[in-house]
Amino acid sequence: ALREREHAELREEVHFALSKLSADQRRVIELMCLQGLNYDELYEAVGGSRTGLKMRVSRARQAFAKVFKRPGREEDSE
Repeated sequence: ALREREHAELREEVHFALSKLSADQRRVIELMCLQGLNYDELYEAVGGSRTGLKMRVSRARQAFAKVFKRPGREEDSE
């Protein structure tokens, strides 16, 4: 029961963080990280230039990391 509650809390944290991203960032994260697409598959799904796609992935990951607060982790002080 404790593990299920922790999993549910983590899922809520992930969904909250995703909701704070732009639509493009959310799509890139969902396709690559949640659905497991590699760069070639992601390129086929979203188009654009390959260099631009790598930048979009990098920016989406940075934006997600900035918003995502892992349970039990102290908030980052900046």
